[in-house]
Amino acid sequence: MGNKDLSRRRFFSQLVREGVKLILEIKKKKEESQRAAEVLASFDDYPIAGTYPRELFEEEAKKLGIDIDALGEKAAIKLIVEKKMFSKS
Repeated sequence: MGNKDLSRRRFFSQLVREGVKLILEIKKKKEESQRAAEVLASFDDYPIAGTYPRELFEEEAKKLGIDIDALGEKAAIKLIVEKKMFSKS
């Protein structure tokens, strides 16, 4: 077996390893997205808008370009939470 065969073997071995890493990373991201979607789907069950004062959300809304008055508090807070959840993923 020559150097050419060895380098091909190394190349394909590395290709398989990188492929497996990519598949595992995609699977992890998918699971995180599914969990986030479940949390957002049940968001209406949580009284977050009535529990915390609006001022806590206003600064973050400004940073994200969200108009609380135009959307309404509950929808704006849900959008803030959604953007924060997916920006960390």
